[in-house]
Parts: sequence; structure tokens; C-alpha cells
Amino acid sequence: MIKKTAHFIALLAAIAGSGPAFATNCTASDGYPQLSDSDIAALLVGATACYPASAPFTNQEYLSGAMSGTITDYKKGPADPIDPSANIGTYGIAGGVSGQITYSYTGGPSYTYSVFGPTSGIYDFCPSGSPPPIQIRVASGSSGC
Repeated sequence: MIKKTAHFIALLAAIAGSGPAFATNCTASDGYPQLSDSDIAALLVGATACYPASAPFTNQEYLSGAMSGTITDYKKGPADPIDPSANIGTYGIAGGVSGQITYSYTGGPSYTYSVFGPTSGIYDFCPSGSPPPIQIRVASGSSGC
């Protein structure tokens, strides 16, 4: 429960703007497109989203499925006897040309982001409304960041 609470607090801090690596805007430009739903799926499904964009990583979330599926918190890995990986919610990708991804955490809130990038494996996740965007590093596979 402590790890789940820490995960939730870290996510809230990121959305509130206290994280160390924030993008300056969420406006598409040359070399900085807004990803479509199929681009988001190609980028994130079967990959691990790492926050913040550099170590030490507070959150390491692996997405499995297709246009919707399961979010797995990598923690210390599936074989760790004390803090193994665990399913923490679901996600859904929708929106057509200007796609969006929604993370829905078990027993908690949901967050919807538009995704912009790429910049060397770091992508800007831009929520609608007033919270600032957050930068996420995307690592291939489910082996953590």
C-alpha cells in the first residue's frame, strides 16, 4: 500500500508542476508533432513509460494490450520478493488524428494526455486544462527504466 500511495503522490506532484523536467508548451511544430492514436499505440504499447525523463525514476509503467489494456507498475521487477511488479490500472487510446491516451488507476483517478514528440526518446505528455505537461522517457519492453 505504501508503494501505491507513493506512486499516486508522485503522479499528482508531476501533474501539479513540481517535477524536475517540464516541457514549455504543447503546440505542434516542425519536428514536434502531436501523435495520432496509432502513433501513440506504436510508441507505448509493449513499452515502459518512465517518469521523470531521467533517473532516478519515480514511476515505471508498462503498457500491455493494444488500443486499450493493462498498466503494470514495474517497481523492482516481477521476480522481486519484496516489491514485485503489479497491475495498477488500465489505459485506453482514442481520438483519431490528434490522439489521446487515458490512464485509469485502480481505486483512483483517471488522467488524459495528448502526446507530442519525439525528442531523443523523450515525449511530452500534455494534459487538458491547467496542469503543465510532463516529460516521459519511453523504454522498449517491460524490463524497467
